[in-house]
Amino acid sequence: MWKEIYGLSNSFIGLIGAFSANALSAGIGALIGGRLCDRFGRKKIYEYDMLFYASVCCF
Repeated sequence: MWKEIYGLSNSFIGLIGAFSANALSAGIGALIGGRLCDRFGRKKIYEYDMLFYASVCCF
């Protein structure tokens, strides 16, 4: 819809998606989480990740 209204190209829409807040957050999270998983083990980090997610999301 926005493509037609504002005359945006497919490339520009892809660029917006690549630099969106969600994409940047996922990239930063992967960098930090990857290093932590390598250092402390994936199981432990993912357990704390799920605990943190559940506490923020549900309370």
